[in-house]
Amino acid sequence: MFEALIGTAADAGTVAVRAVVAVVAALAGVVVELNGLRTLGTGDQVAGVWMAAVGCLLLVVCAVLARDLVRGVGGSAS
Repeated sequence: MFEALIGTAADAGTVAVRAVVAVVAALAGVVVELNGLRTLGTGDQVAGVWMAAVGCLLLVVCAVLARDLVRGVGGSAS
């Protein structure tokens, strides 16, 4: 009984950590993306493109984590 409770708590903790990381990645992605677009508007193209690319990468990380959460932690990919 105690082992089942520990397993359930561990799964809930994993889901909670993934959810927090997904939200933080989404917020950081949006902020970096908007900053990159603002930097592109000022004429600094290298830094603007770099920030926009990092913002897109963070948004992709968020989408992957959210998809994994919807499918279930440790679920099959098929």
